[in-house]
Amino acid sequence: MLAGCTGQQAAEGEDICNEAAQAVAQRTMACGGSIEDANARYAAVVNDFACIAVASDEPDLGCAPAIMGLTCDAVEASGDDLQRWLSLPACQGTFEPRPLGPSGENEEETTQ
Repeated sequence: MLAGCTGQQAAEGEDICNEAAQAVAQRTMACGGSIEDANARYAAVVNDFACIAVASDEPDLGCAPAIMGLTCDAVEASGDDLQRWLSLPACQGTFEPRPLGPSGENEEETTQ
């Protein structure tokens, strides 16, 4: 039974991370970025950062809403620096960078 609970928390944690990645893409578009830029930033969040979020019973006032609240000046300043996007206080404990493999690509991409 415990494994079932853990699986549910992992799925909900992934939802939190996916929502944050979508928020990066949405703010990119809303602040004048191209669809290509938005898609590239979404893919980079998903591919370059591991989701470490866990579900909680608290309403999610976390990473995605904080990203959606960024001004266009902040979005422009962050640009393609996803570490900066994800360093918001509300995003702490949501993502961590994936380790790079010997070729400079993140390890998960090289093993797939």
